Amino acid sequence: MGGISIWQIIIILLVIIILFGMGKLPKIAEELGKALKMFRSSVGTDDGASAAKNKRTATKSAKTTDKTKAKKK
Repeated sequence: MGGISIWQIIIILLVIIILFGMGKLPKIAEELGKALKMFRSSVGTDDGASAAKNKRTATKSAKTTDKTKAKKK
């Protein structure tokens, strides 16, 4: 009574293949990927853009902190 075993995953995949067919699976996967990408961008956690933005913000705040420390001395 734990998690899902490998056999359960295989059965689920076979049922999906039978229901949708091999031709539609790449289209479904592509649409799912697009939907996830749109969701991430709307939430604001797009991995690449978010990481670059955070890095720029951290660099700017570090420069500002260095300037204020220099003024205090």
